[in-house]
Amino acid sequence: MDFARLRRSLSLFEGESLLEGWAAERMMSGEGRLGLAIVTNWRLIFIDSEQRLSAIPIAKIDEVAIPSVRRLAIRAWYDRMDLVFDGPAAAGAVLNLLRQDPKYAARESKPGAAGARGDHREPTVGSPSHDPRLVTS
Repeated sequence: MDFARLRRSLSLFEGESLLEGWAAERMMSGEGRLGLAIVTNWRLIFIDSEQRLSAIPIAKIDEVAIPSVRRLAIRAWYDRMDLVFDGPAAAGAVLNLLRQDPKYAARESKPGAAGARGDHREPTVGSPSHDPRLVTS
């Protein structure tokens, strides 16, 4: 797949800047579509080989689930992007770029100690995962 061609084919809005892009597979209805996951200063975009595009504005991301070190499930009220990357570095880089945006206010959930035991309590004020900036209404 020619990822450079996909990157060049993407039209950005006026004032929008492309930050970085990674090869990814978007899972939909049990099957994966290979394409490019791109983070701009405004949006997370996925474009596949047929130049089908979907995008979620960073400010509209409600939740990011991290089912594995290579996978991010990003949810907005109108769409969901379930992305699988080649390795944990790419998935981590996407998540870190999203987190740096001041409008990013998504709730994050990972399979960790609490989730592995089946303990699904809400974070308490003293817990490191309780940060009002990470929870959307």
